[in-house]
Amino acid sequence: MGLNFIFTLLITVFTVNEKPSSSVVNMQEKADEPNQQIAHYLDSIEFYWHSAPQTAILYADSAYQLANELNLNNAQKVDVLANKGIAEYTKGNYKEALSYYDSAINLGARLGIDINEIFLYSLNLQSKQSNFKQVILKADSILGSEKLSDIDRVRFLIVKARAIAESGDALKANEVIEKVGFDNIPLEEQGAIMSIKSTLENIKGEFNQAIDHLDKSLSIYQYMGDSISMARVFVEKGKIYIGFGRFDSANIDLNHGLDLYERAKYPYGIAKAHFLLGSLYSEMGKGELAVDYYYKALKTFEEQSNTKEIAETYADLAWLYSTQDAQKSMELINKSINISHSIGDVGVEATGYNYKGIFHDRLKNYDSAIVCYDLSARLRNSINYEKGAAAAEFNKGYIYEKQGRFDAALEIYLRTYAVDVKLGNKLGAAIGEYTLGGIYTKLGKFSAAEMYLNLAYEHLLHIEALPYLVECINYYVKYFEAIGDDTRALKYLKQHAALKDSVNGREIDVRLAEMESRYALEQKEKEIALLSLENQNQKQSQEIQNQTITNQRILIGFISTGILSIVVLLIITFRVLQIKSRNNKRLEALNKEISEQAEEITAQSEELQEANEEIVSLNEGLEYKIDERTKELREAHKELDTFFYHASHDFRRPLTTFLGLAEIANTILTDQKALELFEKVKDTAGSLDRMVGKLKAISIIGFDKLKYTQVNLEGLLNRVIDKHQKLKKDNLLSFKFDLKIKEVYTSYDLLEIIMDNLVENAILYKKKATDSWISIETTTKDSHVVFKVSDNGQGIEKELTDRIFEMYFRANELSQGNGLGLYITKKAVSKLGGFIEFETKYDKGSTFTIHIPVII
Repeated sequence: MGLNFIFTLLITVFTVNEKPSSSVVNMQEKADEPNQQIAHYLDSIEFYWHSAPQTAILYADSAYQLANELNLNNAQKVDVLANKGIAEYTKGNYKEALSYYDSAINLGARLGIDINEIFLYSLNLQSKQSNFKQVILKADSILGSEKLSDIDRVRFLIVKARAIAESGDALKANEVIEKVGFDNIPLEEQGAIMSIKSTLENIKGEFNQAIDHLDKSLSIYQYMGDSISMARVFVEKGKIYIGFGRFDSANIDLNHGLDLYERAKYPYGIAKAHFLLGSLYSEMGKGELAVDYYYKALKTFEEQSNTKEIAETYADLAWLYSTQDAQKSMELINKSINISHSIGDVGVEATGYNYKGIFHDRLKNYDSAIVCYDLSARLRNSINYEKGAAAAEFNKGYIYEKQGRFDAALEIYLRTYAVDVKLGNKLGAAIGEYTLGGIYTKLGKFSAAEMYLNLAYEHLLHIEALPYLVECINYYVKYFEAIGDDTRALKYLKQHAALKDSVNGREIDVRLAEMESRYALEQKEKEIALLSLENQNQKQSQEIQNQTITNQRILIGFISTGILSIVVLLIITFRVLQIKSRNNKRLEALNKEISEQAEEITAQSEELQEANEEIVSLNEGLEYKIDERTKELREAHKELDTFFYHASHDFRRPLTTFLGLAEIANTILTDQKALELFEKVKDTAGSLDRMVGKLKAISIIGFDKLKYTQVNLEGLLNRVIDKHQKLKKDNLLSFKFDLKIKEVYTSYDLLEIIMDNLVENAILYKKKATDSWISIETTTKDSHVVFKVSDNGQGIEKELTDRIFEMYFRANELSQGNGLGLYITKKAVSKLGGFIEFETKYDKGSTFTIHIPVII
């Protein structure tokens, strides 16, 4: 050891040009083998997905970056893209994830490699976005391939069954599951089938069977040692228990799931468990605990950018606040709707509108509530989610019942009840039955009422849905009171009170169970900490022993080489002094040169500082002048708007007088030429009056602040049409209204300007000597009120369509217009934050569509 040490020192001192170190050589070798590095990343990703997802995400990002740097287009790049998609999916960036899956599928197809597994990733993601219809169609397309292996066929059947089940059709989903043989398939797929069967039984209201299937699934994952899948099953069980009012069991299973997720350090799973614990305490009326768990979940979802889950959490928080703070509740539900719409998650967006309808219902804003329920039902129907669409329709019927529109409510209840029966939704059907019993009681149809109440009671007892059974018994009390049977009414009233006390008693059990589970968890943590401490002590003892041995060896080595080291040090010292002497001379010359350069740089920096000060001074002067000019322009613009506004009023006085005189002339003069002359005066004055109206409209649009109010659309449109009666010239023009929205909250002045100019434009460009019509429709779309104004007039030639919104542009020289109407309309729509679209066909007519954001 001593000789090696000496030789190493000598080489270090006397060698001028060193060779590359071994670490540099190794780095070069790794750089020459990029495909092996990516293979290492891919192996690490697969290893960490189920134990440390955040680590797997880091490896996926690194693999993707390296593959792009190497410009790979091989089978490895397909795996890299697929894993990058999984990483984005885990973070909640669903649009990005779908894009990476599509890229992997396209590249794999070009390379001719098996991409079925990536198709499965893509379809599972689309299911999570509630695009059930697309998933089912795509799965059917792939299942039609003869080249599909048996195991891939099973996996695609599972994906299809899950999508059908999530859409609420338990019977169709069961038909698909029956095609999958349970034996001779991998354990992971067996666990997935059990999970889907649980979903089907839950839809049908077969609560105990749903739990049994999840317990079988749990056994499979326990055998596999898949702790994350076990945690997911516990959380699913907790969710089912919440739905059926078994809060004690829900609390136990959710905490089991939370414990497993925490041990695996899986943030998404922990947040999901926190979210459902928030739901549990919300159902129990424990608002403070619910808020605490919801915000714990929200923090993690936001840190990981789990966008869908963020939207779901905002929706549940909105529900929680709905009975305490209506404004905050509306803010939260609007956030949920906007987020889910931005990521294309139709299911969560529909749920948001359903909640919003309930909030409007509580505030007695019944018309707004109905609009929200209709939106929810329409969105759910678009993804083939019949169960959810029926629930939104059911809520609409509940409003009709509140309004005393019993026949309309009954029609909806019967329709939604039929859907629940068809889908096998036993709980939904039972709720529909006691609701029908209630409505038939109000209608005095007591035999039908009793029949439906008996059915509901029997079904709810069978599925053990105690909270809903309490509600059913309440309907029985109302029924017996209505038929005058006070004895039986009192009997059911006592049963109602006893069952309600029983349900409330379960909440106490939940709190005790929670305390027990938390105590057990703390004990386990203490045991783990104690074991960890013991292991640490053992490690430290071993390290001390190893260090002692190492120190003894080092001491012996130093003693044996000490004498030789002194000799070597003397040689080194001599050599160093020689080198130092030469270097000192070089340093003196360099210092002198640096000093001269420093003086020159100092002089240049002083010149630059003076120039900078001059530039700063000039900039300050320019900024002051710009501010002054801007202020002057604003004042001039304001004065011009004020001038337009007052000038339009001043011009209208003489014009009104002219028009009045022309009307008087028609009644007192008999000379035909004089009458023709006054008619021309009247037309000219009318044209000028419309021009003045345009000037006034421009000034109103220029106002800084607008006055918003509740606008009755039918009244406004009738006023606009009355104003333009004189332009009709004949009786060949008719108006049609289809107003699905009757009132909006917006600026009355700007809305009148918009409709006034569109109606005037349609009249001026109508065909002569032809039966003409103007149609006006209102509806809602994407949080906007939509106004559609159509006519069968002259239309606009295709080559002129790009110019119709220009100032003073007229489609033809024979027009009576002044070329300002559509220009002003577009300005007014923009002022309201909306936009305008139009369709036209020459000699057939035009349609202008206005989209305005409005608070409904």
